[in-house]
Amino acid sequence: MRTSVSLSDDDLAKLTGSDDTDTRSAAEAAASRLAAPARWPDLTPHVAALVADVLAEAHREGRLIYRTMMISFCRYCGAKSTWEKSKRRRRDYEAKISGVEFAHRFVTIQGHISVGGCRACFDAALPVLRTELARFPVELPQALRTDAPAYRRWARCRCKKCEWSGHEGQLGKLRTVMGDGYYQGKCPNCGAERHFMGPDPFEHLDGFDVVESQENP
Repeated sequence: MRTSVSLSDDDLAKLTGSDDTDTRSAAEAAASRLAAPARWPDLTPHVAALVADVLAEAHREGRLIYRTMMISFCRYCGAKSTWEKSKRRRRDYEAKISGVEFAHRFVTIQGHISVGGCRACFDAALPVLRTELARFPVELPQALRTDAPAYRRWARCRCKKCEWSGHEGQLGKLRTVMGDGYYQGKCPNCGAERHFMGPDPFEHLDGFDVVESQENP
């Protein structure tokens, strides 16, 4: 049986030796946030914590996104939306605050940020984020890039016909159905091809590779 509880970072960080993978990961993230103010003393503690969480996501997933959205609450600075009276409506409305999402997720919840914070926290964190993210390979959105080399994250895969394995960036390019571009879909070893609405000759493997991009960012 599992029980959900709400812990402060101080209490959560004490669980870094847990045998449970999810608990240990959350505890390590809490410890990183607690250490962040000493690592970036020019930032306020809550902005430094945001930087720590974004860097952890970048290392763990190999990529970051940049998506603006309206949120009700920022977990870092505590900023909240306000309820205001509407001149056009009969009832009050929630005036939300602008936020930025950095994490790519297949399932999203409107108004909920997985990794990120409000616009004010993002603006304060941006200079340090750009500097830190330029130190290791990670796929970045334009908003976070510097003059450092651009990288692309590729999922790993294996050809079902010849057992070749690598990352999807190594697959040969095929023309799209509309003929307006190309996509990665040809086995570099046996030539098996992935076509729209056809059987997929490739199976996905765990993990990913981040390689220097050969295309203009």
